[in-house]
Amino acid sequence: MKRIGLHMRGHFVAYLALFFALGGTSIAAVNALPTNSVGSPQIKNRSIQKIDISKKTVNSLRGLRGPRGATGSTGATGATGATGATGATGAAGAPGAPGAPGTAKAYARVGTDGTLDTARSKGIISETPAGSSLLCFDLGFVPDNVVATVERYSSEANHEAGYGIVTSGSGSFANACPAGTDAWLATADMTGASARRPVFVIFN
Repeated sequence: MKRIGLHMRGHFVAYLALFFALGGTSIAAVNALPTNSVGSPQIKNRSIQKIDISKKTVNSLRGLRGPRGATGSTGATGATGATGATGATGAAGAPGAPGAPGTAKAYARVGTDGTLDTARSKGIISETPAGSSLLCFDLGFVPDNVVATVERYSSEANHEAGYGIVTSGSGSFANACPAGTDAWLATADMTGASARRPVFVIFN
């Protein structure tokens, strides 16, 4: 060992120079690789990173855009939403057109004074007051049905708020009406006493 130590001391500088000489040769050998001499066999799999590849190469690796996919199936119906608040009331509509005439063969309105209201009557040849409350109608036919009602709310002054009783029928009412009478009606107050009242009457 002593001889080895003496040898190393005597040749240390020579060994140091040899180390650097060998090391420099290795570095030179690495830097002196020829162009295109490194291929796939010399590269470790999965060792190349994106940063090591040029942008042109990266762009060339992108595939073409594929065709549009098929439309997906319709999803399930969602839950019913909560009921919304009630909207404001709309403005009143314009009055409708007058309706077609009714199917009654004849009808009439007669006022408290026994006068026929021609604007609200149809199919009446004539109307004649008789006695204290009788109304006699010439229709040109004898009706099968006579329906009369007292006008409940009338603007005429000489009636008792429209209350009353009305009776009606076909013919001349035991000859109390003029000849040729086809139907009649009579009104009374709530006690049954004869009294004129405004009435509506329909003949069929």
